[in-house]
Amino acid sequence: MKNFRYLYLFLAFAAIFAPGESRCDDIKIIPIPKNQVCLKTVQNGYSPIEKTVLKAIFEEYDLLENLNKTLFNTAILKKPEDTRVILDQLPMHLGSGSRGAVLLKSDPRKKIPYTYFNRGSNELVVIGGGFANPREMLAPLLGIFVDYDVVIFDHIGHGLDYSTSYIPGWILKKMLDIDFTALEGGQQEEDEILSITEYFKTKKTYKNVYGVGFCYSTGLFIRTAANNPGLFKKLILDGAWENGQALMNRFAEKPELFYDPQRGNPSETTMSWRTYLLYRAYMYLSKTTLMQRHIRGSAANLNHNQEALKKLENTPILYVHGSNDLVISSKQFNGVWEHKAGKKTAIITDARHLQNHIKYKQLFSWSANCFLDLGPDALEYSLQSPEKLKQTYSLLEQVKENKQLSKKR
Repeated sequence: MKNFRYLYLFLAFAAIFAPGESRCDDIKIIPIPKNQVCLKTVQNGYSPIEKTVLKAIFEEYDLLENLNKTLFNTAILKKPEDTRVILDQLPMHLGSGSRGAVLLKSDPRKKIPYTYFNRGSNELVVIGGGFANPREMLAPLLGIFVDYDVVIFDHIGHGLDYSTSYIPGWILKKMLDIDFTALEGGQQEEDEILSITEYFKTKKTYKNVYGVGFCYSTGLFIRTAANNPGLFKKLILDGAWENGQALMNRFAEKPELFYDPQRGNPSETTMSWRTYLLYRAYMYLSKTTLMQRHIRGSAANLNHNQEALKKLENTPILYVHGSNDLVISSKQFNGVWEHKAGKKTAIITDARHLQNHIKYKQLFSWSANCFLDLGPDALEYSLQSPEKLKQTYSLLEQVKENKQLSKKR
């Protein structure tokens, strides 16, 4: 207990002497008007989606209409322990969940924790989260990909199941929900996606496997898919970045984003006094040479994804991007768009960082399911007019009915 008293004395000292916040308003964004959504295609570039089409998706063709909305409750998602309890008690139609861990292929001493949901499907969706986010925060995806088997995993150094006896790593985990000392600049993290995917492909015979990444994991999915042709049939990437070093430099320059990546102003959020002390301590430590080296070096092997994107000519990608994203700049998004060879489609909203599947959950669900089940051309076609949306919805319903029949056989 004496050591903890010293720790809290240090935190109190750091809270007093930590530098103040600087508003994160220096990043250029894509000029999308409020509540407007754009479709970006190779043929037509940016084009606004008609409000009548969006209204139909939100109301008439809402794929989430009969879903338990608890999965999308942001107040619960901020508490991963509470979310885990909800996931353990999901209704049967959302599949039985099981937790476990896969050994890292390149280093069997390390484990990759996962939660796997078996819906009796012959298609698997592998989901990776953002930097410092526990996998429970991705619970809404279980409702969006309801016709697929789903596995959500934690990167090493992340999540509720991770623990370490290394004191600096333990302190960082308490402060930021991530142990920087466990990271290896991206090389290990790329192997995590390969290890978890190959494990479940051997556990069950899947016709198709899809990758879904958010922020930090998007670059890892890109590189894993490029280095392992055929591993994923399609990718869906929200908050995709081109340059990993630039991404981590952003966190080093704006440490506030670790605690509030949506607004960059943690002091405007509600914090317990313990969280506030940890936050202020981090603000103090973030300016030290050691901490700057850990942050900037955590993606040292992921500096550029241009070559990897060029290899994905036969892997369609659906990009989802929020124009008010303070973490992923428009330059980063334009980079992953320009360098991607082959088929690509993008949905661009006015959302903040990684809030598309919450703020625009019906649109995200429609786009993701249409993209996976019918393909990128069908998705682009459906968003052109209410009539084309209706036609595509009929096709999608037929595909989903066929899936349900195949499960019963």
